Amino acid sequence: MKLKRMSKKKNEKVKKKNEKMKKKEQQKIMSNSKKVKKMMMMMMMMNKKEKNNNV
Repeated sequence: MKLKRMSKKKNEKVKKKNEKMKKKEQQKIMSNSKKVKKMMMMMMMMNKKEKNNNV
């Protein structure tokens, strides 16, 4: 009985750890996508400026 209880607690800890890791990963992905969007916007702006200069 004691052993089972222990393993259950351990499993819960592992689950929590995994959830935390997942959240961190998601946050990383989110921040990265934001950065990428910003970069894309900057590129677009640069392209527009260049086109305007050519005219």
